[in-house]
Amino acid sequence: MKQLFCHICLLILACCFFFTANSGGLFVPIDGIYREQLIKFYIEWTNPSLISPLNPLQALGSLAFPSNFWLSPAALLNYISYRISGVIISPVLFYTCISVELFLCTFYLARCMDISRAVASTASWIAVIFLMPFFQPPQNGGFFSFYMITAIVPDIAENISIICVILGLIIRLQANCRYKIARTLAISFLTAYEMAHLPLTTALFFPLVASFALYWLVWQSLGVKEIHETIRLCLLLFVPLVLPLIFVAGFLAYSIPSLFPLDFRSDREEWAHISVLFHGPTNISWAGTIIYIAGFSGAILSLFNESVALKKTAIFYLIYSGTLTIAGCIFAFVLTQYRTPSFIYLEWYLWPLMFIFTTFLFGKLLLWMGQYIRRFIPLKVTAFAHSSRKIIEERAKAFSLNWVQSFAVGAFIGLCLCTFSFSLHKSNPLNSGPYAFPPPPTPLTKALMDRIGLQSGHHWKGCMATLVDTPLGGTDTSWPQQSSWDYTIWKTTGNEYHHIIPWWYNIPTLFTYTSTISPDYYLLVTRFLSLQNDVQVKSLPVLTQLNVKILKMLGVRVVVSNKPLNSESLQLISESPSGVYAYDLKNPYISGFSPGSVTLCTSLEETFRVMTDPAYDPFNNTVVYEPVPANLTRAENPTLYWSKKGVKVKATAPGKSLLVIPLQYTNCIRVKVNNQPKVAPRLIRTNVALMGILFDEDLDITIESSYGPLSNVFGRFKDYWELKRLGCQNYTQFLRGKPDILPPPGGPM
Repeated sequence: MKQLFCHICLLILACCFFFTANSGGLFVPIDGIYREQLIKFYIEWTNPSLISPLNPLQALGSLAFPSNFWLSPAALLNYISYRISGVIISPVLFYTCISVELFLCTFYLARCMDISRAVASTASWIAVIFLMPFFQPPQNGGFFSFYMITAIVPDIAENISIICVILGLIIRLQANCRYKIARTLAISFLTAYEMAHLPLTTALFFPLVASFALYWLVWQSLGVKEIHETIRLCLLLFVPLVLPLIFVAGFLAYSIPSLFPLDFRSDREEWAHISVLFHGPTNISWAGTIIYIAGFSGAILSLFNESVALKKTAIFYLIYSGTLTIAGCIFAFVLTQYRTPSFIYLEWYLWPLMFIFTTFLFGKLLLWMGQYIRRFIPLKVTAFAHSSRKIIEERAKAFSLNWVQSFAVGAFIGLCLCTFSFSLHKSNPLNSGPYAFPPPPTPLTKALMDRIGLQSGHHWKGCMATLVDTPLGGTDTSWPQQSSWDYTIWKTTGNEYHHIIPWWYNIPTLFTYTSTISPDYYLLVTRFLSLQNDVQVKSLPVLTQLNVKILKMLGVRVVVSNKPLNSESLQLISESPSGVYAYDLKNPYISGFSPGSVTLCTSLEETFRVMTDPAYDPFNNTVVYEPVPANLTRAENPTLYWSKKGVKVKATAPGKSLLVIPLQYTNCIRVKVNNQPKVAPRLIRTNVALMGILFDEDLDITIESSYGPLSNVFGRFKDYWELKRLGCQNYTQFLRGKPDILPPPGGPM
């Protein structure tokens, strides 16, 4: 433990120095600062819980990005720092904590594989140096830019670290000892923990964990007794994961790639999306190519090692890594209809093994080189030299150095890589200068904060819709074009007005950025606020067109655009020479509306026929999907309040009433009634995605999120089957097969 403690102390010092010097390269835009914003959101708008919270800042109060930062050790340490210092985000502390996690977990995995301490510590140093941002910037750091994802989004490195521990525990299952059941339960617990922490990564790491566990358990099943024990361990391992797996499966099923795959163009037909093996030839970085080849070679070399753990792990690594690379090539260039994550995402969790086998290879090469050189050393040496040489040879054969040598080897390589990479790539980081985050608010940002800025426990004031159409005219608008406009505006005005900076200042937006966009929300906004040929992305909507009726219905109060908008319903707030136009939308339904009548529809096709009628007015006629009481009265004085506990809704009515609020309908919530009404309020779906509340005379409820790995795990599946019942996939086919009955560009004004 002494050498490990010294390694950690040196690593912390190195992180504090290099991360402070490279502070502009931490949480780099856009995904990096989005992580910062999400951490801030969790601190300000949620309480510690396993429940996926509602997010008042994005879309229609959607479920937050599927990352529970309350389960992140680094985020918890950052929260403690915030409570002490008042600084909401401490990037150096955050990255240092994750670097230590990655080092320890890689070291643990290597030791479970019967790798010597010297090789394990060196592999851990190399993993940290290549995966964390010790140089500037991570996107174009030359040779040492292994792959930028963990440098920009550090919680992925934390995720990889936990998987290292799980793999190590699986290897330890081969030992016939009394701790086998405890280790099995630990594997199950850590897997469930990661499902709750980063649910979407389950689709990436679970194939590795499950196949690795089955591989080791089947390997040891040689007799009847062993088979029975293996069956017991499998049950002990996988039964506790049933509920978390259902929770994650619901996330994946209720997604736009699952329900609307034809809406997206394949963007995986590139070698770089397959594996780091191809990053050198594609001019990204030769580090990935070299380490992949070296790791593969090291695994082959390990097949001739006496250690059973190392040999078995090497066999699995060769099979799994090779299968991923071959399958990635097939799905990228043959089965191009593939719309799910790139295969390189699946490779993330092999990287620690890749670094370990690479270090093992070079360690063996150094050993053989030393033995070759010793052939030229005269045999007649002094007794002292001969004795020293004999000791070195004996320890070299065992491939194990004492703790001083182990510490020296790892520390020397780590510091050399740090210093060399830092001196080579001293450049202007992206998260500095005009893109420093968080930027001070501009006059327009302050105006938006006054108009619609959200405060806990205060009235909901509406949200902002940003419509960015291509400046070329007549061409399809894509997210890269909109993002380019965001960066240009950020540089020229000091802020951007689309997503990240508004969210930082608690300005709600109709826009959302998450891999789990709700399909009904996506369907509604892209069909009415986009052109048919705008290039949609599965993690965010591309909104380009003004549709006053729909924007009012969605509770939008402010519209921001990259060009002047002509409508009597808009009043100009601000116009800048750089091309930012902000408008007030007159008379929006901020706290909801109560229709005088309803139209019962049984499918989305019927819904869109009603809503695309030029005479359609959502305030007077709302689409519902189940029978409602006749003779509805209009609700009066509706109000919405957001807080950490959820959204509180109040209203009164002379009788039975339907209140439609700008909150997305979902089965992943629970309703707390704060008064004693005659009839309990009931939630229903309206207008594709909006929440309707049926009540009698007096309404006072609190709507809270209720969806997690141990709570309402079937919530997303209920949403999924509800949309399937309404024919969402048929609507996609109907949409593309009959463009003559599509909503017109931008929908009715």
